[in-house]
Parts: sequence; structure tokens; C-alpha cells
Amino acid sequence: MPKLKAVLWSVIISIASYGVWIAFNEYDAVIASVKQLGLFGFATICGLSLLNYFIRFIRWHWYLNIMGYSIPLFRHILYYLSGFALTTTPGKAGEAIRSLYLKHHGVDYPTSLAAFVSERFSDLISVLLIALIAITYFKDYQYVAVGFGVFLVIAIAMIQSISFRHFCSEKIQKHTSGKLSTVLLNIIEIVEQMAQLMTFKVLIIGLILGVISWGCEAYAFAIVGQAMGSNTPALIFAGIYAISMLIGAVSFLPGGLGSTEAVMYLLLISIGMDSSVAVSATLLCRITTLWLAVFVGFIALFIVEIKFKSGGLLQLSKSTNAET
Repeated sequence: MPKLKAVLWSVIISIASYGVWIAFNEYDAVIASVKQLGLFGFATICGLSLLNYFIRFIRWHWYLNIMGYSIPLFRHILYYLSGFALTTTPGKAGEAIRSLYLKHHGVDYPTSLAAFVSERFSDLISVLLIALIAITYFKDYQYVAVGFGVFLVIAIAMIQSISFRHFCSEKIQKHTSGKLSTVLLNIIEIVEQMAQLMTFKVLIIGLILGVISWGCEAYAFAIVGQAMGSNTPALIFAGIYAISMLIGAVSFLPGGLGSTEAVMYLLLISIGMDSSVAVSATLLCRITTLWLAVFVGFIALFIVEIKFKSGGLLQLSKSTNAET
């Protein structure tokens, strides 16, 4: 089976598995929590997630403008959202599908991948900053924040260092050859492109947008928790959300499935929430963040592939089938 088609099937299987698990184990709890939240409350947390996606797109669009590209706005937002259909791939790597679409607008792969990795860096730092709100409350998770912080500072310093990049290029050319050399030099090229987006001004503005966007989802989680009767401050709920996202990223599981839910549940229990309520809050959060993103992504992917016939994931899968 072609790799691209397999990616789509993996996402579909993830959705089906999650849905079946909820249907047979936690359906009543989820429905009860939605009723407790109310229609307006449910619409509010979904709206905050959508606002998250929009703000992150604004940052992404700005990144490409910095790198010298201007993509038609409507198509560009569809390209961006279509990647959300593949959010449940490990490390959200499937979201890089937007590179396939941007290639049709003259954006080479190193440039779009550099913007993609820079976006991931900005997201990680933004979520880390939100997590710091609750780190003093959940001391067992301080090592996660410290570890992430040290890694990101070192990584940004290496990306910005021209001498380090030149040193790596020289060593690669001297000690490697063939495909390995080509791959490693391509990675260096991507890192060089990333340096444009790692200047102090761009980094700070990107972080401000990142904290606002992820803060929307963190606040949505606080709305869920407090609607279920918890008196815990909203900032603690925001921190719980952020810590859970970080653990999910560390696990490198598809979409953080399993690891994110487990940490979120345990942290809710630790602040005194009843077990059944903690399960409901966790699942409702994931449905209105992760799975809403996947749903929106599939709609965008369908529009791009069917209406625009942009030669992306589905078209590539068809062409690969034809060749085989």
C-alpha cells in the first residue's frame, strides 16, 4: 500500500478506534458532561479551539511572508487547515502535508519545512510558558518543564549559530557520501532557513501569538472543569492542559493519544476532582480540541483536493496507485 494512502488509513483507524472506545465505555459520561456544560458552553469551547487554529494560521502566514512568499489567503488557510486532518500522526508530522500544496505556489520544500519546524518550536515554547503557571502546584512535573526549556534554548542557539551550521556542513561533506550526505545537507539547509524565523523579534512575536492561541484552548479546558463544579482557579486548569500537551509531545505517540489523556486525568484527580468527572472533562477536552481539529482538517482537505485538485495527498496516492 502506498505510504501516503497508509497515512490516511492510520488517521481513519485512530478516529474509529477512539470513537468505538468512547461509545462502549464513556458515552454516557460524555453526554452527561455536554448537558452539564450546556449548548452555549459547548459552543464557546469549540469557538475557542477555532480561534486557536486561526491565530496559529496568522502566525504561519506571517512566517512565509518573512521568507519572501505571498500565498492567496483563502487557499492558504485551507492548505494550513488540511494538515490538521493528519494531527494524529506521530509528532503531528503529517501536518507537513501543506508543503505539498505550497510547492504549487513556488515554495520549495526546505522553506516550507523550515517554517513548519519553526512553528513546532514556537508551539512548544508557548505551551511550556502556559505550563509554568501550574508547575509550582504540580512539583512532580517540574522536570518536564526544565527539560523542555533547556532543550529549546540549546536548539535555538544552535540554529542561530552560523559557525555551528558551517561546522556541521564541513563534517558532513568530509565524512559522509551518497544519499546520507544529501539528506544531512538538506537538513542543514532547512536549519539555515529556520534562522530567519529565530531572530529575537520574530521569535517574540511568534511566542505572543502562540501563547494567545494555545491559551484559548487552555481557557476552554478551565471552562469545562469549572462547569463541572470544580472551584479550582482557571490558571491551574490552564496549567494542567499545558502539562498534558507537553507530555503528549514527549511521548511522540500519534496525537499524544493515551499519554495526554492519562496525564490530564491524573492531574485532575490530584486537585480533588471525582474520577468519573475527571474522565468526562478529559474526554470532552480532547473531543473539542484534538478531534475538532481533525474534523476541520478533513473538511479543508476535501475542499482542496476535490475543488482545487491541488495534487496533494489524495492526488499523490492516486498517481502512486496508477504507477504500481
